[in-house]
Amino acid sequence: MVLSCAALALLVREACSRTPNSLRASIVIACLLPQLQFFLLALPIAVYLAWRGRFLPIVTSVVVTVPMWIGIASNGPYLASLPFTLEWQNVQSVAPGDALLLVGYFPEYLQAIAWIAYPMLAILALAAAGVAVRAASDRRALWWAALVAAFLFAAMGTRSPLAPFAAALFINVRASAVFRELYDLLGVVALGYAFFAAVAAARWAFARFVFAAAVLATTVAWFVVPPSAYWVDARELPSVPGNPSPNFRVAYMPPVQPFSFHGAGSGADPQTSTLLGSDALAVNEYEPYYPVSAALSRYARDGDDRELAALSVNAIVDRPWLGPGADRSIDATTRAHAQMLRSMPQPSPRYRGVAGALPLLSLAGAPLAGSLNRRIGTGGAFFADLFPDRAVRTFQAPAITPDPDRGWTTVDLATARYPQVAQGIGGTATASDAPLRLQTDAWTLVFISGTLLDGALPRRGADGFAWIPTAPGAHVFRCQGVCALVATTEQRPEWPLEPQPAARYGMLAYRAVTPWWLEVDVPAQGAARTLRFNSSYDGHWVALGAGGPRHLRLDAAVNGWILPPSPGERRIVLLHAVAAAQAAAAAGALIWTFALLATAVYRAVRTRERSLGLPP
Repeated sequence: MVLSCAALALLVREACSRTPNSLRASIVIACLLPQLQFFLLALPIAVYLAWRGRFLPIVTSVVVTVPMWIGIASNGPYLASLPFTLEWQNVQSVAPGDALLLVGYFPEYLQAIAWIAYPMLAILALAAAGVAVRAASDRRALWWAALVAAFLFAAMGTRSPLAPFAAALFINVRASAVFRELYDLLGVVALGYAFFAAVAAARWAFARFVFAAAVLATTVAWFVVPPSAYWVDARELPSVPGNPSPNFRVAYMPPVQPFSFHGAGSGADPQTSTLLGSDALAVNEYEPYYPVSAALSRYARDGDDRELAALSVNAIVDRPWLGPGADRSIDATTRAHAQMLRSMPQPSPRYRGVAGALPLLSLAGAPLAGSLNRRIGTGGAFFADLFPDRAVRTFQAPAITPDPDRGWTTVDLATARYPQVAQGIGGTATASDAPLRLQTDAWTLVFISGTLLDGALPRRGADGFAWIPTAPGAHVFRCQGVCALVATTEQRPEWPLEPQPAARYGMLAYRAVTPWWLEVDVPAQGAARTLRFNSSYDGHWVALGAGGPRHLRLDAAVNGWILPPSPGERRIVLLHAVAAAQAAAAAGALIWTFALLATAVYRAVRTRERSLGLPP
């Protein structure tokens, strides 16, 4: 973020110059890419430079962002399904007093150095004075100050005077999720403070000393109590050996993030890798979705490992040094605790084998159709996937709360607390009595444990899924117990909720060239078989070398291809088309960036040679 702030400041300087340097601006834009929020702020500046006849920055913006645009264009439905709620943004909104002083980041790293407010007040006063000084000679300074104020209000989010507008924006405009951490916007405010404080420092001698002292104080504070003082280095945690079985996964317990380390801190799991070909292929994910979320939650709650076995887990590792993440801000006590833990002897992990685990890659019989397909490992297919003419519309959760006990949320978010609602189709779930207005077709897939009120009509169930008749049109649903509204369709599904299991024909060996390129040797087969790839379904996987087989979603959760008969052994390449395209585009972006840097170095050397009078 610090690099991005500096790069954005340099880009603004180039844009304000009478003769902008296209090459320098292009290199700066490339440096902004790792911080997407600031890169998006730089795009209007690149467009402005193009309007002034400097086209290299906008061309660079396009070249270096091709991998990103490929991902966005290819994963629109997935991005739209990511949890982004008003409650999250309420937490991320910075209090007005904190925003003015550029503090208020939600982990509260500054609790131990509260005195940092004094140098920040000095910088704020100098910036205000700088606005007055600059505006006296250049009225455009007021426009710049207004722009800084706009970013200040944006960082306040639902705590600003424009709170109703901000709330409506967060609920209705999914693109605002790019700025999920509103504190990032204060980076632009910091640039404004620095510029106007520098103007004041250039005007008065005493202001120079005040500015220098304030900057020194804020810098020293981060060396005295850096954020890392509250962290525990992942390398200092007890080591967990990898899984020696390449066609299987390992599950780490506890599974639900964030974690605390003996009660200290709160953070992400440092010991999982979902990259194919890694030494310890874990089923755990940074943000687990179905079916991983359901399998881990069910084992953690009930000790039932059958769903984990169906996801190729043949070993479970218990890590007794980890626990639930701390539901509080960090403080000096946490910091001292974290420092103490670095020297503590740690217990050894505990291993347990899992019987009957499905291999990561295997052959199975032809899939049968089902109308729910919740039982992982049967090898069935959801009827709408097998018969595209039978359209099914999945319900979307309102963007209000991630907590099913307070309102309707996504089934994925509800699964951690209520794994009984988990399934691969999607939908929305709750354990509250909050109303939900939806448009349904003639038949609707629901889960009811208790009573689901459809207007005044009660529908009762006992921990079960069912397709129920609903009048096409608007409905207002309320739940008494635990409920989920999954999907709706015009015709009654005539298939059972769970199909009969498909026959299994054994494990297939594979070689991971990259995490997105697998080579699989498939033996001769006299009849059609299903190639099962036990990884979360992603429609961008393609099977090359098998005559273009149809890609199916098995068990409404994992990847499958129906292979035609073959008289001999063949090698099939499973390729993630989007990842491969992004890798190629990223290579092109790197070549372009290095070419810009090489050109800049060459020009600097030639300028130096000319200044010394050396021949070309």
